[in-house]
Amino acid sequence: MANQTSSLNHEARAEAFSALSALAQAMSAPARLRILQFLSNRPATVEEIGARIEESIANTSQHLQKLKHAGFVSDVKSGVKRTYSLTDSGIIDTLIQFQEIAARMKPNVRAAEETLCPPELCPDLPLSHVLEEIRREKAILIDVRDEEEFKASPAPSALSLPLAEIKKSLGLLPKKKTIYAFCRGRYCSLANDVVRELRAKGYKAYRLREMSHEIEKAMAEKGN
Repeated sequence: MANQTSSLNHEARAEAFSALSALAQAMSAPARLRILQFLSNRPATVEEIGARIEESIANTSQHLQKLKHAGFVSDVKSGVKRTYSLTDSGIIDTLIQFQEIAARMKPNVRAAEETLCPPELCPDLPLSHVLEEIRREKAILIDVRDEEEFKASPAPSALSLPLAEIKKSLGLLPKKKTIYAFCRGRYCSLANDVVRELRAKGYKAYRLREMSHEIEKAMAEKGN
């Protein structure tokens, strides 16, 4: 009986690690990681994904099939188009943790992150303090992603001010309040241009490293 139990445990352990290895292998391409990052913001078609990650439709389809086979994405067909989405929000958490580990372990990743998310544009405060300022109406949170992303994955209390509309919307933002802008996370530079534009107009503005998923989770934990 003991030998049988030991054998079953060995098989179960081997099966678990084999499955983990398969999942890791499915993510082992930059294009697939970029696809997962894109889908963290909204569902999208093959054409939209290909345009975002700068890959051909054929290559994008192949990457999506590998991610689908691994269980990371699912698709819904509408006419001749298929729309892909993440199968679990935990995938977003995994991506974020992976990025954080990479920044701690790899100097080149830290350097790339500081280029995409310059420290001088970021607040010195932790996210919890930023959200407290927003809760107390001392600051305003703006989402500079496109409207589709804002609708698909909104952060509570955030105003939608896409980069293309920021100049004509400046009059809507009070200069007495701090402005915190966010986009698609630490590897996205959209918020940089917005913050620089706001600062040039006399606003006290910063960009957040976090994406909508992180902000929403942090707000839920604080009970905002």
